[in-house]
Amino acid sequence: MPYSDLVQLETYFNGGAPSPEILYLGDSVLERISRDDTDHALLGDILKEELSGLGRTECLSRAGCYLTVYRHLLEAVLRMKHRPRSVIFPVNLRSFSPAWHLNPLWRHDREIEALKRYAADPSGPAAAVTAISEKDVSFEVFDALPVHFPPSPFKTAGEFRRLIKTKPEDPAGRRHRLMNVFLFHYAYRLEEGHPLLEDLKWVAERLPSEGVSVFLYFTPINFEAGNRYLGGPFASSVAKNKQRIAEVLHAAPAAVHLNDYSFVFGSEHFFTPDNATEHLREGARRKLAAMISFEMRRTSRGEKLEASR
Repeated sequence: MPYSDLVQLETYFNGGAPSPEILYLGDSVLERISRDDTDHALLGDILKEELSGLGRTECLSRAGCYLTVYRHLLEAVLRMKHRPRSVIFPVNLRSFSPAWHLNPLWRHDREIEALKRYAADPSGPAAAVTAISEKDVSFEVFDALPVHFPPSPFKTAGEFRRLIKTKPEDPAGRRHRLMNVFLFHYAYRLEEGHPLLEDLKWVAERLPSEGVSVFLYFTPINFEAGNRYLGGPFASSVAKNKQRIAEVLHAAPAAVHLNDYSFVFGSEHFFTPDNATEHLREGARRKLAAMISFEMRRTSRGEKLEASR
């Protein structure tokens, strides 16, 4: 079947109707609600309402999306008749970990290939992309990937992947699992030349040159749980990785903005107090949308944005 995200972008930016002024790209944080929520509004829909005074906003999200996918989605947009005035997307710290961007379930290889073909020839045949599940991929290469996450004894990505799938009931086993999950998700060492840093650099340089402003934000993470299970190494690793990312944007044009929302919510605002993903409960979704809207409005008035650079 045709690649639905590309079809949607063509509807927004290649048709005769007025195009949206703001495009919000994201991952599953835009799509998920907690089973305990009474307010079922999705983050993207809330932000649409918040930004209504700045123009029409449209959202495009998919579980596991990350900077490489955003880059290729935007390369496709730049080949269309129209383009947004502004683009918003999260910089999810977990996506830089091998747990995410090297995991064959979340690499989005088929989608990226379809977007590359479109950017090379927008008039070519419509790309077909089928969804994949765990039974469709091989973890052989991923599982053998050497990793180093002290103080964990694990030496390969596969050891972490298999542990994450377990559900120990004893307190010691549960603590051991959560310590390793937070390590694998957030305590990596972000090196210069990381492919996602290169994608971020492309976005920061190319979009402003095309007249598109860029609003980035660090996705809120469950830092209280990270500190509970890892202590100082968690906060230290996250701080160093954020600094490395911010350095990439240090020389970016004024049309590129980065805000840090990574530590704004306590554990009670995530699906569970020990949740090692970034999915937010109802109150936090509304607060995050309000913060993004506030900074977007300040930016639209030409005020200096306090960015984490």
